[in-house]
Amino acid sequence: MFRRAEFWLGVLISLMCLTAVLWVVDLEQVLESLRTADWRAALVIAAGQTAFLLLRGWRWKLMLGGGARYGPLFHAQNIGYLITNLVPFRLGDVARSYLAGQEPEVSGVQALSSVVLERVLDMLIIALFFGVAAPLAPALPEVMGVTGALISAAAVAGFLLMLLAAAKRQRALQLARSSLGRVGFLRANADAWLSRISSVLDGFKVLTQWGLLLRVVMLSLALWLCILAGYYGGLRGFWPEATWAAALFTLCAAAFGVAAPSTPGFVGVFHGAVMIGLSVFPATEEQALSFAAVYHAVMFLVILVLGLLGLWQTGRSLGSILAAVRGETSAAG
Repeated sequence: MFRRAEFWLGVLISLMCLTAVLWVVDLEQVLESLRTADWRAALVIAAGQTAFLLLRGWRWKLMLGGGARYGPLFHAQNIGYLITNLVPFRLGDVARSYLAGQEPEVSGVQALSSVVLERVLDMLIIALFFGVAAPLAPALPEVMGVTGALISAAAVAGFLLMLLAAAKRQRALQLARSSLGRVGFLRANADAWLSRISSVLDGFKVLTQWGLLLRVVMLSLALWLCILAGYYGGLRGFWPEATWAAALFTLCAAAFGVAAPSTPGFVGVFHGAVMIGLSVFPATEEQALSFAAVYHAVMFLVILVLGLLGLWQTGRSLGSILAAVRGETSAAG
């Protein structure tokens, strides 16, 4: 029931965003903007997205420990992104964790917890970007400032909670054991749940190794700077007067926006978020939508190519991966 509700909520939000986007633009001017665009921007977007994925795979390898191999993790990551773009319920993160768990040195639960940590680190970088970009926006609406501040605060709180759990591992496990003993339907399988929690904490192990954590943080900054470069170069193709501040603020708006429920691939939600981000700058709605549409299409194409390459390299099919993920999810439940 909840899955169906989540699916239809995502469809509703995407349709609302698409309707709002198409309502405010002149489609003839959108086509004109596309016709007169500097299409070298698409190459810049593709280069930024590819560099982002390459660095992201390297960061994941560091987070999972020295025994994890880069190649299988890179392919697992890209297959996961492909699934997120094609299948409802954002199963891509679970799928990439399952594939990483096939590696001898990595467990599926550990991989999944590292993915959660990844998301928190990403939001911390976006929070940093937002702090830089917000004062540079010509006229920042109050609701945008409040929303950005709340999301940033949630990311910081999540990171601190993970850091505390990793630093006080034994205390966290004792607290988990005590809590499991108080919940009737979990008490019978307390040892199994405790083992899962221990594996989750393994995924946070990087937080206790300061040298490694610094490398992970620096990689996080570098990979998002690649995306920023793609936004800036892409925007210049449709709005020649685009500034780094506009690219940075739009990136933050898009990152916050795609966190909302939507159809696979963030259709509508991404486009609406980009237009909202650019609305505080002197770009036209038509320029904003043209950029958003091309950026989204190029991003989808890059992920499609790298995801299919990953499937070919691993000898897997999407159907077999999804079946295994659903089986493991049912077993865990």
